[in-house]
Amino acid sequence: MGTIIIKDPRSLAITPLNFENFVFPSPAPFVKDSKNPTIRSNDLLMLFFSFLALLILP
Repeated sequence: MGTIIIKDPRSLAITPLNFENFVFPSPAPFVKDSKNPTIRSNDLLMLFFSFLALLILP
C-alpha cells in the first residue's frame, strides 16, 4: 500500500498539502498506460482498491 511513497526518496519530505499532487499528478498515466500498464499505474490502482476495501469491509 505504501510502495509508491517508498520508491521515491523525495517523497520522504512530502506534506499533506502536496500528497495528492505526488500520488495523483494527473490522469494522464492512466490513459497512457491503458494499453501498456506500468508498475506505477498498477501501484496507483492497488492503492485505490485498498482504500475501497477499507470502506467496504467494515
